[in-house]
Amino acid sequence: MEVVSFSFRILSSSASYITQDSLDNIWIGVPNSGVLKFDGSTFTSYNLIQKAMPSNFIYHVSTDVKNNVWISTSEGS
Repeated sequence: MEVVSFSFRILSSSASYITQDSLDNIWIGVPNSGVLKFDGSTFTSYNLIQKAMPSNFIYHVSTDVKNNVWISTSEGS
């Protein structure tokens, strides 16, 4: 197991959901900010402003056996 140390400021004080996919990407649901994906070196943001999601209010983030990432928001998935 590799331990990755990083410093990244999330504007919110907490993450609503954190999950890891089979490619070892970390997916972080941030209240009112959308979702962050961390691939081990880079954060990618997915949010309403980029029109990547219908809402920034995240209810749940999960993955399935086919490595699809499911993000549930206040406006649907």
